[in-house]
Amino acid sequence: MCQEGTGLYEEIPTPENAPLWAYLRIVESFYRDDELDVAMQAAQDSFKKRGWLEGSWTDFFNTLTCEKDARDASIRHRVDDNLTIELSRDASEQMYENLKEAALRARALVQDALGFEFVRPIIITIFLPDAPLPYISSRYGYVSHKTHVEKICLPWDVAWSSSVSPVALVHEFTHIAEYQLALGNSIPQWLSEGLSVYVSHEARTDRCKRLAESDKKYEHLFSTDRMNGVLSSRDLRKDDPALVSAAYEFAGNLVMWWVERKGIKSVREAFKRISEGQSTERAISAAMGMSIGRMEHEWRESVMAGESGSRT
Repeated sequence: MCQEGTGLYEEIPTPENAPLWAYLRIVESFYRDDELDVAMQAAQDSFKKRGWLEGSWTDFFNTLTCEKDARDASIRHRVDDNLTIELSRDASEQMYENLKEAALRARALVQDALGFEFVRPIIITIFLPDAPLPYISSRYGYVSHKTHVEKICLPWDVAWSSSVSPVALVHEFTHIAEYQLALGNSIPQWLSEGLSVYVSHEARTDRCKRLAESDKKYEHLFSTDRMNGVLSSRDLRKDDPALVSAAYEFAGNLVMWWVERKGIKSVREAFKRISEGQSTERAISAAMGMSIGRMEHEWRESVMAGESGSRT
C-alpha cells in the first residue's frame, strides 16, 4: 500500500473551522519531515484549543501514534548509507538479522526487476505488537514519502513472519520505485498495486478466472476504473476485504499480462511518460500501443481462456 498523503483536507475549510485547519497543516508539515515528537505535540495542542476533527483526521492521528510509539521504543540499526531499520528494543537479534537479510534481498530484487537504482535513503519502521492498526487493512503496511526519506511501515506480525516479510518488503520497495520513477506524479492505483504484486511474484491467472466465474462483483474488476475505485476505498477495506484482495490480484494479473506481451521496458516507458507530465491514460496507451479499453478487453479474453502465465 502506498500512502500518498495524510488526507486531512478532504473537507472544505469554513470560517468557523479555519483556525483548526491551520493547526492541521502545521501537524502535517512536521509529519512530512518525520519530526514525530513535534507533530504529536502540535496535534495535542490543536485538540486543546480547537477540539477534535472527525473522519480522516482520526486515521491520520492513529498513523502518527503508531509511528511515534515505534520511534520511542526502537533502536535504529544502520544497514548501509541508504537503508536503516527501526526496530523495538525488545526484538531479538535474530529478528533483526532476518529483516536485514530480507530487506537487502528485496531492494536488490526490485532494482534488478525494474532496472532502477534507489537514490533516496529508506527507513523500515516496524510497529509495536500492540499498535492500534485496525485502520491498516491492506496486505502488509504502507509507504510514506517523507521530505528527506522514504519510509516503509510494517506491522509487527508481518515483520516477524519469515514467509510474509520478504514478500511485503518487495511489495513496498516497489511502491518507492514507482514514486521515484514517476517523479512524484500521480499514477493509477491499479498500476501502482499491480506492479508491486507482479514484482513480488504474487500474480496468478487461475485465481482471477475462478473469481470472475464465481460472482459478478469480481467480474467487474476487469475494468481498471473499477479496480481503482475498490483499491482507493477506505470503506471497502473494512466492509468487503475479499473484494479488495481480489482487486490486488486482478491488478497484478493485468501487469503480468502487460509484461508478457510488451516487456518490463514498456512499463518503464509508461512511467517515464508520466514523469514528463503526460496523463496516465495517454502514457499507458502509448507504451502499450493500444487504448486502455482495448487493453482491458484483450486481457480479459486472455484470462478467461487461461492463456496468461503465473508468477507465484
